[in-house]
Amino acid sequence: MSTQTTVCLLSYKRPEHVRRICAALREQEPAVAIWLWNNGPPVDVAADWTVSSSRNQMCLPRWYLAAQASTPYVVILDDDLLPAKPTAIADLVAHCDGRQVVGPIGALVASAYSEHREIRTPPTWAKVDVIKGRCLAMRSDVLRPAVAACGVLTARVTDAGYDDLAVAEDIAVCGAVACGKRRWHLVPGGLEGCFVDLHEGSEALSRRPDHMARRNRVFATWFGGPK
Repeated sequence: MSTQTTVCLLSYKRPEHVRRICAALREQEPAVAIWLWNNGPPVDVAADWTVSSSRNQMCLPRWYLAAQASTPYVVILDDDLLPAKPTAIADLVAHCDGRQVVGPIGALVASAYSEHREIRTPPTWAKVDVIKGRCLAMRSDVLRPAVAACGVLTARVTDAGYDDLAVAEDIAVCGAVACGKRRWHLVPGGLEGCFVDLHEGSEALSRRPDHMARRNRVFATWFGGPK
């Protein structure tokens, strides 16, 4: 059976995490294609396609990979979240039957992203404003126009707003898919134990003092104020 899902993995200074994640992805049933964008030192893993960057471009390059996938489904995965079951990816993409983003971790936002409530492993399912970038899944035909519309493919590191978009691309993509509508995306039920947190370390973008301010600005651009 041909591969139905491409998993686009982003790596930065977490080689052991990446090895564990790639090993887990190799055990997925059915098989998935593994594409890796590495922003850090070389890492020896069994990916199907690896791109190594001499410059840390943060989160945007994973969408460069995702936009080129020819499989029906694409999954974006961070290097601090481990697929912990051999059917984790299949269980997730089974819910990608609409024009929405699906993932195990979502956010319900009040007037600014800094006032969000995390939604994770609900008993059935939950509609949210944003699926967090640690793990997002969607149909390829939904992904391509969204990434074209929100600018993640054309942003350059020299652009004034690059850092905002590079740490909040999940918000921009969710906003583009939903055309700014709230409660559009899905955190499915039944994913308990499918994904396990790994230690994020001091290199995590979320530890930057300006992280939430940047995510607030991007959220305001795509979703506006309180709804």
